[in-house]
Amino acid sequence: MIGTPNAGSPLAESSEVCTPAVYDLRPGAAATEVKMNPNTKYYTIAGDWNPKLGNCQLTPALPMEKSGSSTLPKPNDGVVPLSSVESQDYFINLGHSKSCHSNLMSEYEYGLAKDVIVEGSGSGSNQTGSQPSSQQQQEKQTVSQQQKNQNSGVSLDLTTPAAAGSLYGGDKKGSFDFSVQNNNIIGTAEMNEQPADGKVYEGWFEDKGDASGYSLSVGKFDNDNTLTINQTMVNPYTYTVFFVTTEPVDDPDPNPSDVVVGTKLPIPFGQ
Repeated sequence: MIGTPNAGSPLAESSEVCTPAVYDLRPGAAATEVKMNPNTKYYTIAGDWNPKLGNCQLTPALPMEKSGSSTLPKPNDGVVPLSSVESQDYFINLGHSKSCHSNLMSEYEYGLAKDVIVEGSGSGSNQTGSQPSSQQQQEKQTVSQQQKNQNSGVSLDLTTPAAAGSLYGGDKKGSFDFSVQNNNIIGTAEMNEQPADGKVYEGWFEDKGDASGYSLSVGKFDNDNTLTINQTMVNPYTYTVFFVTTEPVDDPDPNPSDVVVGTKLPIPFGQ
């Protein structure tokens, strides 16, 4: 069940579109109170969408989803609250996506569900102990590459350096949510504290520990301590860390100063 309003959606309470079907989507409707079938395993994928990240392309429903994101209980996907999708304790949560409701059918969601789908079809078991077939290996590589091309829904904590020489691992001081779409990183970094007077936060990517150690500035944070990133790169996966520094307001130095917070980027970054 992907983005399914298992406990209904408050958006349906005031809607008369597609009646009477819309009545089944209202919280408390009989359709939301069906009993559990003990012979069935129930799996869910829910959306935890931040409109600042995008992840809602090519859909005529975007205005409604943006409105829903601000009015529905958070987190939500712009149409259905996450709590509605995961409303029963016997549901098995496969993960959360950072896409809006109408974008919840990407390769990212397929990657979350693939093991369950393969297991259910019986083709994923390897009871004889033999090695996976070349077709299975090729399929796995194809899915991995597709997820690389659209790595959506990554949410990371920005933490203080845990020790000298490190960039992260200490106390949480912010967050970094992003997706990668065709070599374009779209994301939002937020800091929980104001910088010192006369200073601003600046965000950076770096291939820490690799040959170049090159640091790429992706901009300064605004007055709300938020940095919106929309950066096209030749290969974003060469980078291993994202970090934040404090810089003088009119800093002429193109190099990063001392790191305030950072985070390690997940695989396939750094590969």
